[in-house]
This record gives sequence, structure tokens and C-alpha cells, in this order.
Amino acid sequence: MCRELGVAVPNASSAPIELGVGGPVAFLHGRDDLEVAAVRRADCAEWIGEVEPEIEELLRSKNPLVRLVAHVDGNAIYLAEARWTSFGRRRRGGPLEIRFCVQPHLSRDVLERVRPLRAPVPWPSQAWLDALIAGPPTTATRLAALSGFLKSWYSPSSDDGIDDLSLARSAARHKVRRWPIALATLWRHVGRRPEALASQNLILNPADDSLPMFESGRLPVYTENQGVFLSSVDLEDEDPTVVTTRLQESPVTERERLSGFLLQACIYEAMCGANYSASCSSLTKADYHEILSTLRAVPLGGWHWPADPGCFWVGQGILAFTNPEDAGLGIVMGAMDRRALAYLRDFGAEAWDIWDG
Repeated sequence: MCRELGVAVPNASSAPIELGVGGPVAFLHGRDDLEVAAVRRADCAEWIGEVEPEIEELLRSKNPLVRLVAHVDGNAIYLAEARWTSFGRRRRGGPLEIRFCVQPHLSRDVLERVRPLRAPVPWPSQAWLDALIAGPPTTATRLAALSGFLKSWYSPSSDDGIDDLSLARSAARHKVRRWPIALATLWRHVGRRPEALASQNLILNPADDSLPMFESGRLPVYTENQGVFLSSVDLEDEDPTVVTTRLQESPVTERERLSGFLLQACIYEAMCGANYSASCSSLTKADYHEILSTLRAVPLGGWHWPADPGCFWVGQGILAFTNPEDAGLGIVMGAMDRRALAYLRDFGAEAWDIWDG
């Protein structure tokens, strides 16, 4: 195959992009590893690395068809022709990252060959959810659940959080008497983990140079990524109510105070930022309820966005979101390992909108 494409098979440790007969050829590793060039799912592959300047310029300026080839155990497996859908470097000095849209989708047999399962990982503890279900509906219970969720899902190190002295300094810098306790709890754990604060929308980051304050003195704590809505609190309360304002709509008071609201926001951001996803907008009633029977509901008030009243669910390595009043019976799921999503095959997940299992 590589001879026909006019390129040599690279060694097992490399995955270059080379110019072959008829255009570029991108090699991918044949393993399930998000840190290297590899197939991500049936319709998506991602290449990560460095290329010759002339090849980078060709790809950037022309977006030509690229032949994708996976090398597995010394064998080259031709996958498809594809064009990139995103191209660039996430940080200065970081590797080039190119995401390709694969059409037609790769078959299940091919996926199993080029994206074999990784070694099992321990599932995050659900002790925080046990305590939330069993405990009284108090600020202390919700704060403990927030802390427990962040520890179990992100396994944060001491470098991931912001210490109390730095939080006090940031409050003084922004002329805030004190941060609400729920925000401080969040920041102590993952204040330096961008993906925990902004996978889909934006949870307030104390490192921001300027914090927008409403004329009424309310502090925005959660903002939709395109500015469709903004949720804010009054800084006078330790666990304040949250008010959400949408474009051209009247403000809505959230069902949870900030301690519960931030737990919901963190679950949502973790779900959206999870390495593996599954979603279906129109399940049968039987499948919908059977899938939910494998999950546990988070006992908090209905979430207003993107569907009201939204409900969060937790499973083995899975976070999920549903709207129980949605006539379409849809579900969105995020998982830290694709093993967690494998059982959805029994529910026809191969025909879902997204399924990374």
C-alpha cells in the first residue's frame, strides 16, 4: 500500500506526514491514545506532531485531500481520504494538531484494528453522589459533593488548585470582599485546570485580568461560550442565589443556589470535555428508560440550559444529561474511557449521532 502511495512505512514510534504520489499521506498510530496521532472515532482522526515547513504550508493554504494510513504491528492499513476541519497549535511552541473528518465512516472492524482498547482504568468514585443522595439538602452537603466530584473526576494535584493566599490576593485585586465559598472550593481544587473551567462554556476564573461586574454589583460566574446567557450572583451572600439572563429574555432564578449550581456546571463541563462521547436525539422509550436504569440521577433541581428542566446522571466512568420533558427522548454522555460506552452497542449506538464506543 505505501509503495502505491509513493511513501515508505515509518518506524513504529513515528507517525509523519509525507508527500507521496498524488498528495500528502498522514500516518497514524494504531492505538487508542489521545496524546498521539491516531483515529479518534469512526468519523474523526487527529494527527499530532511536526511536519516539514513546505508540507505545513501546503496543508494550511490548500487543505488538500490527505490519505490517512494507520500502521499496526508493522502493517500499513489504508483508511480513507480526508480534509482537515481544524488546524493549528493550542499553545506557543506546542505540536501541530490537525483534525480530519473521515467520510465515509470507518467500519467497526477497521476501528477495532486501528483503535484497540487500552488497558482498563479505575472508574471514578461515586462516594460524593452517595453522600449527596443521603445527606440533608444543605450548602455543606453540596459543597462536599462538589469537592468530591472534582477529586474523583480530575484527580487534581496540588499544582492544579489555587491556594488561599492567592485567592485572597485575587479578591483584593478585583475589589471583592470575599469570594463565595462555592467558587473558592472549586478554585482550590482545579483553578489552574483550564479544561475544568471552560470545556464548553466559561466558569469564572480568578486569574482573569478583569472581572465584568453588573451595575447592580452582581458577579457573572458562568457564561455561555457565545454570550447567549450569563449567570450571576450577589456577593453579599455566602451561598447566593443564581440569576441567569438570556438574550432578549427576562432573568430566570436558578433552582439551585451557587453551591449546587456550580456542581451542575462542573458536571456539564466535564461531560462536554470528556475524551469519549455518545449522543442520540431520538431514543425509543424502552431504550431510553433502560439506559437510564444503568445510571444514577444527581438529586439537584432542574438545569436550565441547554434544555429545561435538565437532569444530570452518573454511571461507571460516565456523565450524562437528559431533559425528561423532551418528547424526542435524547441523551448526551461523556466518558473518561471508551470501555464505559461499549454497552450502548446493545441499544443501536452505531446509528447514534455520536458514539465513541
